[in-house]
Amino acid sequence: VLDSGSIISAISQGGGKFFNSVDPCITGVEASPYRNAGRTCLKEIIDLMELGTSNQRLVLADVNPQRRLRFYEQPPADPPTVVMNRHGRFITWNSQVLPAYRPPIGQYAVLGGIDRLVPPFDSKRAPAYFVDRAVYTPPSIVSR
Repeated sequence: VLDSGSIISAISQGGGKFFNSVDPCITGVEASPYRNAGRTCLKEIIDLMELGTSNQRLVLADVNPQRRLRFYEQPPADPPTVVMNRHGRFITWNSQVLPAYRPPIGQYAVLGGIDRLVPPFDSKRAPAYFVDRAVYTPPSIVSR
């Protein structure tokens, strides 16, 4: 058996050579490296990522424009990274509004009220929510 992060890295590097580099994540979860189910590399990687880490967190991935694939452990829920206001916009704790096309996927958000106050004013009763996906619909172009 091997660490599932090592298996994910090996599959990513050998599955067609699309990525220029792969940064692995040590998960602390052991799995068999012998995979013989006739599935694609992507399906195998997703299944191994869903095993998570020994800290009971997900394994997440991102790719930058230089085709560098990075696997990393899901961040902790406390403290949350952003606040979502009543208009559905994400705001960082430094008061920066994130563009709608760059949502904080893979991070935790807390729902905020007016002036980013978190009702009921503490983190014990206002839990953070993990942003696992987002749908962006660009504004329509109005022609005259």
